[in-house]
Amino acid sequence: MNVPKMNVRGRQISVITIALLAALILVGSAFAIIISVRSISNTMTVNGGDFNVFTDASCTQPLSSWSWGVLRNGQPQVKTLYLMNNGDGSYVYVWWNTPDLPSGFTLTVMYQGSYWYQGASYKQMLYPGQPVQVVVTLTSSGVPSADYGYTLTFTGENSP
Repeated sequence: MNVPKMNVRGRQISVITIALLAALILVGSAFAIIISVRSISNTMTVNGGDFNVFTDASCTQPLSSWSWGVLRNGQPQVKTLYLMNNGDGSYVYVWWNTPDLPSGFTLTVMYQGSYWYQGASYKQMLYPGQPVQVVVTLTSSGVPSADYGYTLTFTGENSP
């Protein structure tokens, strides 16, 4: 049987060999994508202080949870939320934490365009009646394919 050949860098390679290599590359790429796909959901909790979390800038749609949907290793996903001090005159000091974020996930929170570190040492002041945009970015790295969940907790108090 005479198999057609192609000249690649001065070597004769059969078309069948090239087709098999291409098929292996495609299957390997598809397998890598399937392995890295996972679903992750987020429950939101608000503790203390007179403030809420919303999905919209006009603060009419309360937010208690969301799904990140499909997340691939190394490809960050971004969500935007808004915090609103519901009080009529006093400030609310707010901080966040994620007590149960699974290993291999990184959560970044930006408050008014600046990185907002996690924990009670990094309180942000909410003025009454002024919504504040918060941008949350989730990235996974080397995480096995599965469904995951975690809690993002915002805690507030009326004094620093």
